[in-house]
Amino acid sequence: MRSRTIQMMSALALIAALSPRPASAEPGAVGVVTTLQGPALVQRAALPAPMRLSFKDDVFSRDRISTGEGALVRVLLGGKAVVTVRELSVLAISEQGGRAVVVLDSGAVTASVAHDRLRPGESIEIRTRNAVAAVRGTVLTVEAGEAAAGTPGGPAVPLSRIQVLRGTVEVSASADPAAATVVVSARQQVSVSGNTIGAVQPAPALAAAAQSGPAALQHDAPPDPFLDALAEKENARALGLAHSILRPDPGGRGQGRSDHSGGGPQGGEQGGSGGESPLQGDKALALFGRPDGDGRDGGGRGNGGGVPRVPLTANSRGNHGHGHH
Repeated sequence: MRSRTIQMMSALALIAALSPRPASAEPGAVGVVTTLQGPALVQRAALPAPMRLSFKDDVFSRDRISTGEGALVRVLLGGKAVVTVRELSVLAISEQGGRAVVVLDSGAVTASVAHDRLRPGESIEIRTRNAVAAVRGTVLTVEAGEAAAGTPGGPAVPLSRIQVLRGTVEVSASADPAAATVVVSARQQVSVSGNTIGAVQPAPALAAAAQSGPAALQHDAPPDPFLDALAEKENARALGLAHSILRPDPGGRGQGRSDHSGGGPQGGEQGGSGGESPLQGDKALALFGRPDGDGRDGGGRGNGGGVPRVPLTANSRGNHGHGHH
């Protein structure tokens, strides 16, 4: 009897050791890819060359992610925030103590942070070449590009824009950390040109979408509850994605659902589980605008009915490193 019990325990231990681990359980991982649409690469210190990013891939500290034309990547950070990387963007994600840092070299990201899941002292920062946005329980978008040189032949000037959908964000110029921060509230935006922080202004695209957007965005409720509902939807999405990723994948790693048959090496958006695509009905994503040519029409160039995201400047889509294929 004793020997049979020992054999049974040994068998269970062997099964546990050989069982596949959830995608987000990899030691040292700071996040996991929950949505992938179009071409994207990741450059990692331990790898000799960039590799294709895949659905359910772990994201490690200091990973550098770049997206191609028409691409979109969502990363779940510790079950506390969802970072959506837009097309033609280059960024790195790191973790410093209790602070997650997203460094956006170029392009645009949208972040939804669940305040109630942040521990005391934890925070998320989004940094560009010339600006820092401190985030706690907020939905916002950050764009990074360049403005024309002030003098003929001079270097281009870094330009950043921060738009807030819900909550408040503290924005400062990265070149002068001791300078006073600017507080940006819901449906407001601010631009940072070089080392100069501009005046806080209303975000016309956000206000227009809330008041007179497409049918999917129209509500009879006042604007504030509407925006709150959008933010709660994004926070609920973060929790749902966490549960989905942590569940065992009987179909194998990376067997995401494709909404179309073309559009890049990944074969479209991955990460669905049947039924509606994660992109369809995503009001917060539509509010910020879809990436051009999201691929659901087989390679068209529409914005899916959302509010178009106006580039900062003509140079904001310039050099994106290895994000092109």
